[in-house]
Amino acid sequence: MSAREIPPGGEGKIDITFSTGTRGGKRRKSIVVKTNDPGQKSVRLAVEATVKVVLATKPSRINFGRFKKGTKSLTRYVSLTGEEWKKVKILSAVSKNKSIKVETRPGGFAGDPEKLFRVTILPDIKPGRFRDRITIQTDHPTVKKLVVYVYGDATGNIIIRPTYLSFGMLQKGRAIEKKIDLRSADDARFRVLDVRSTVPELVTAVETVEDGKRYSVTARITDTFDKNLLKGKIIIRTDDSEQERIEVRVFGRAMKKPVKTGLQTKQKRPLSKKKN
Repeated sequence: MSAREIPPGGEGKIDITFSTGTRGGKRRKSIVVKTNDPGQKSVRLAVEATVKVVLATKPSRINFGRFKKGTKSLTRYVSLTGEEWKKVKILSAVSKNKSIKVETRPGGFAGDPEKLFRVTILPDIKPGRFRDRITIQTDHPTVKKLVVYVYGDATGNIIIRPTYLSFGMLQKGRAIEKKIDLRSADDARFRVLDVRSTVPELVTAVETVEDGKRYSVTARITDTFDKNLLKGKIIIRTDDSEQERIEVRVFGRAMKKPVKTGLQTKQKRPLSKKKN
């Protein structure tokens, strides 16, 4: 165990756990030790190591970016890396999202023996941003599970900008207004049926910019908002069969009042005139 108190002239021991993750090569971290020594209240200790990767995936994250729902050829490949990847047997590779198809082939895909996994986004994926994971089970004695993160933004018939509405730092008692733009993709048509907010002090209104093609939603924080945190959703209902309910998360934080130090500025006294 690490020593919490060391007597004058004594010695102590500090136990350090170095979390290597999945990246190899030279790694450097540091820890700070706090003391009651007035001459040196803190000591920074450097920890260095050369990490050898036993088993990992390449890449560990797959970003499909923004794409139109139903687009073909949305496929990426994943390989195994590390000193022991050739000795490993793959037991399974799955995603909980049924619209993300994961295939495994020991001989590899696309003529490359190292491309052991093929990840495909299926046409039936729901419109909107997604963030999922692929879990790979192996027979390795220590690295039994590997995770590959998969994320992207599938656009449907309605394009929403922004998909996340930040009000930044709020000043209590001051009204702030933001806008959300909804427009049709390609030749699609839609109508906004209803807009509401889960935050009582966040008032919403919808404006038709071009009927069936483009709408603007105004989100306004009233001057009665007096909380420290703004957190909720704007819910937009449309007549589109795949995007009947669109949720835009909203967030904001109230500004902190400046701390009064209690120091007062001394006023200069007027100079008195010397008497002759």
